[in-house]
Amino acid sequence: MSDTMLQLPRITPSDYRGNEVDTCKLCLTEEATTNSHILSEFNYKGAYDSLHRILLVEPKKIYHPKIMQKGLREKNLLCLSCETKLSKWERYADAILNGSTRPEFANLSYQRIVDLKGMEYGLVRGADYAKFKLYLLTNLWRASVSTSSYFRFVRLGKHEELVRRMLLSGNPGDKDDYGCLMIAVVDKSQMFYDAIRQPDVIKVDGVPCFRFFIAGLFYFYFLPKTKAPEWVKFFFIDRTGNLRALRAKREYFKIFSDFLSNF
Repeated sequence: MSDTMLQLPRITPSDYRGNEVDTCKLCLTEEATTNSHILSEFNYKGAYDSLHRILLVEPKKIYHPKIMQKGLREKNLLCLSCETKLSKWERYADAILNGSTRPEFANLSYQRIVDLKGMEYGLVRGADYAKFKLYLLTNLWRASVSTSSYFRFVRLGKHEELVRRMLLSGNPGDKDDYGCLMIAVVDKSQMFYDAIRQPDVIKVDGVPCFRFFIAGLFYFYFLPKTKAPEWVKFFFIDRTGNLRALRAKREYFKIFSDFLSNF
């Protein structure tokens, strides 16, 4: 976690595709739509090189990654109002993960903890449960509604509508509702921090989840009632504002060693 906060670009009318009107995927109204990021732009912060380029990696094309100047976007995804709504949660999450000197974040405390079993993780105390959880849900939901083949493995089915309603009403749900395990990979290879890889579906201790990897940070999303392992639930953000992110070397956990084996 750095001491600097990345200021996200504000959405303006220039982001509209002319005067084209389409159905916003979130509010379902007919509005002029934006060229929206599928994943929050600040997620790419650590992945951009000095020329503001990022590597987009697909498993079967590991040695032929695409080079992009901007994160993945999709036209006709959100209207301006909904884009602005989600961006507020994104800016909050950015401040939590990358640090902020703004007064409203003065109550936060950051610790690095190593437990008796040698498990190392970062702990943030005082996080706003609703804002951060809703940020996590935005990435999962937008990946699911996206028409991009890059996100074809992220399909929420009946949960897509449930998450849409949660986002629209600002309801983060309970801790175990689409809980997310975050793991920061500790490795000497800069390649980990310069790329994102195509999300997929795996099983953790026999429980299916959606796996994202962005610039050295994993996100594992678990659907409600899937009985995520207790050690996984420990890392879900809770209503008291405790946010934990596991720190691990790539060979430490089987759940991502296969994912990174070709880096």
